[in-house]
Formats: sequence, C-alpha cells, structure tokens
Amino acid sequence: MQPTFVFEGTVKKLGRAAMKDVPVDERTAVVTVDRTIEAPPDLAGYDGRDITVRVSGRRKVGAGQRMVFHTTGWIHGEGVAVQSRREEPVSRAVARTRQPVDAADLVVSGKVVTVRLPRESTRGRARSGGKTGPISEHDPQWREAVIQVDKVLQGAPGKKQIVVRFPASSDVLWHDTPKLHPGQEGQFILRKAKPARSAAKDVYVAVAADPGTVEP
Repeated sequence: MQPTFVFEGTVKKLGRAAMKDVPVDERTAVVTVDRTIEAPPDLAGYDGRDITVRVSGRRKVGAGQRMVFHTTGWIHGEGVAVQSRREEPVSRAVARTRQPVDAADLVVSGKVVTVRLPRESTRGRARSGGKTGPISEHDPQWREAVIQVDKVLQGAPGKKQIVVRFPASSDVLWHDTPKLHPGQEGQFILRKAKPARSAAKDVYVAVAADPGTVEP
C-alpha cells in the first residue's frame, strides 16, 4: 500500500501509544509531527501534535530521533495511529529532494485545480468509437493535473496554469511516482514531458522523488 501521510517527526517515547485501545509493542512509538509533507484531508493539521506510529522495523529507531515517516492510516479515535511503511533520517530525505530540484525544469508552488484524462486519449477513444486495444498490466494510466501557479521558484512557465502529467496506476512499476489530486497544494518539482509522451505543448511531468516532489 502506498503511503498517504508523509511527515517529519520526532520520536518521543518507544513502546507507548498516544491514544487508548492501540495494541502496544516494541514497534509502537509516540511521535510528534514536526512538519507535514503530504497528507489526506483527515490527517491535515496535525503539526505540533503527538500521534501513535507503529514503525516498520526496517531500521533502529530511538527516542529523540527526528525522521521522515512514510505512513498509512491505522486507527482513528480520540487521536490517530498510523503504520509506517518506512522511515529515513531527515538529512537524507532533504538531500534526496535537493537532487531532483537541481535537475528540474520548473519548480512552482500552487494548487491542483482539476485532474483529467489526457486530451489525446479522449480524442483517440472518440475516433475508435470508444473501443480500446490490449492494455498492459504495466499501463501507466496517464492523467493530467492542471495546477494554478502561485509562485515560480525555478524556471519560467509564463502561464498562470500549467499541465502536469502523472501515472495514476498503482502497479509496482509506477508505485513510487507522485499521484496528484484536486485540492492538493504545495511545491511541485517538474520536468518537461518528452515529445513522445504528450501530443500537447508545455506539458510537464512530476519528478519521481520521495518525499518532496510535492512538498508543503
């Protein structure tokens, strides 16, 4: 399952929980959310609050450590408990974000106003009478997100709205690539789409960096 709640947090206590009715073991921790990187609507606004995290067990986690947690929902009640799919030191996450920023054609802050099928896909479907050919199990299921640009941080799009193409597929081949949705806000690290990937001009693709491709 792909992480839906990604945040920087400080491990406060190990073997404890921040809410009742949560199974506690050596992998359960109370973590303070220092900064949200990506979150669904029901988990937005947790900055500065303590939550329960069941760590992945892939690396040793100690009290006082500040890490980036890639999590999915687990238990909701008087608080929230999440399961971490993986953790990494904040310094390493920042370094991995810096690399795609340096290679990006465009970095903007803004908001996704809509997500749609690529126009050439809808035109092609209309010409074929709605029929489609064989679909590969690794089909990316391309979608286009229209982003309202608030500020240009790198590059010069020259437009108030830009089109960003991304694979909606959850197949293993596309599992770690960014998935955009209406209402999503933050910084978008982008590269020009290859001509073969898009029939339209001025279309970008989101750089596959995790975390930080979409970073509040």
